[in-house]
Amino acid sequence: MKIGILKDIKKGEYRVIATPCEVATLIEDGNEVFVQHDAGSRAGFEDAEYAEAGAVILETKEEIYATCDMVAKVKEIEPCEYDLLRENQIIYTCIHPAAHPEELQALLDHKVIAFTAEDTAMVAGIDLTDPAVVRDAMKVFDATIYELADCIS
Repeated sequence: MKIGILKDIKKGEYRVIATPCEVATLIEDGNEVFVQHDAGSRAGFEDAEYAEAGAVILETKEEIYATCDMVAKVKEIEPCEYDLLRENQIIYTCIHPAAHPEELQALLDHKVIAFTAEDTAMVAGIDLTDPAVVRDAMKVFDATIYELADCIS
């Protein structure tokens, strides 16, 4: 599976959905990983670290959306990204469907397969302020990608 890691563009967002170590694990499992230029820079991860882990660095979000079967980021899909979505593309991000009906409609209109990370954590009663819990949540993210890759290939 071709997995894209996007740079989050929401104002005040400094996190990245996957670290170079997690990218290496995804690649070891047989996936191709594409990381948008500077996706991890505000979180302390440089492009060179992702490249060393085996990722291909792409300059723009447009390239990530056009290339990848699955696209992942931390925060919501922004309006400037709606038209980049493709039918059957897998999206893994926070969606907040009740708070962002226009985003939800864009996901439906483009017929993507969307997983909303934040609702899963809230329903499960997970405390995302605890670093150990966040590490465990990333393991779930990795496992989800592996399962999706098996289903598609």
